[in-house]
Amino acid sequence: MVLNHSDGTAESIELLHTYNEQQIEWLRAGSALNKIRQEMGVA
Repeated sequence: MVLNHSDGTAESIELLHTYNEQQIEWLRAGSALNKIRQEMGVA
């Protein structure tokens, strides 16, 4: 993860997680329901 601070500096932090790829997709979509809507082509 990269943290971009308001003073223009940035720092990198290594993160570890136990999410599988599907859970990461849900996170990126905002929720599992949002992901399902995207897959179905519903706005």
